[in-house]
Amino acid sequence: MKAGFNWQMDGWPKFTFDRAAVRDELDAFAKAFRAVKASLAMPPSPEDVARTLTAEAVTTSAIEGVDVDPAVVMSSICKALGVAAPPSGISSDARASKSLDWTSWAAFFIPVMTELLTDFLSALRFVAAKRDYLAKYESLFSERASKGILRMFEDGEKGARAGLTVPKWIRMTKVSKPTATRDLAELERIGAIVAHGDGNRIHYWLNHPLFEPEDPINDPITGGLEEYILGVVAACPGINRQSLALKAGRSVETVKRGIAALVAAGKVVHRGSRKTGGYFLR
Repeated sequence: MKAGFNWQMDGWPKFTFDRAAVRDELDAFAKAFRAVKASLAMPPSPEDVARTLTAEAVTTSAIEGVDVDPAVVMSSICKALGVAAPPSGISSDARASKSLDWTSWAAFFIPVMTELLTDFLSALRFVAAKRDYLAKYESLFSERASKGILRMFEDGEKGARAGLTVPKWIRMTKVSKPTATRDLAELERIGAIVAHGDGNRIHYWLNHPLFEPEDPINDPITGGLEEYILGVVAACPGINRQSLALKAGRSVETVKRGIAALVAAGKVVHRGSRKTGGYFLR
């Protein structure tokens, strides 16, 4: 009688997957993994990363309405990382499958893991930038200025990048316009913020490379971002947003804005699901 489930097959439990079919996904994951390791003073072991990513992948899958077995996810992740999976019982999900080919699992979970690593890397860079910025300037802040700057950091990198204006400082610190103007002038004097524009159009940015404005006119990297994205999508059809951000060396939010402009212009289109889909030229 022909075997119906994989646990009845001769090759059980030797699972395989087609590396060529998920080559781009593996390359993106490997790049993200190396970037995270390089950013950590004491990089975690691949086994620790596998355990963390397993927990995150299972949680993400639950949010997406997909019920998965952690042991199966751990095994797939360990194979991608090239480490030995911890011993565990054969999962009911694996037994219920009718194939020993895990290519479809890899195609789903590797982009999920890459996104998790990319988000972690962005958070890591933000925390490091915040630490360096405060170490340099916080001792020079007045009590009110300290509360205002820390309030910006509460919203993460997006909040820090948003910058300051006199009206915004008034709302944040509940002071008068003359006081707000003096506060910002003092922050500029000590080098904590940098002014752009003049008169009523003046805008201040936190003085750190990660928090600098991304001006498409004055920043050649950002200015050519849409053209760069088009070139990458043409060369790598189906590439996802996280992989584009890694290739461009920009934040995911910045790349997201560039992609949105290209989609609105009818130049690129997204195909597939939110987790496993990617971008193609239209």
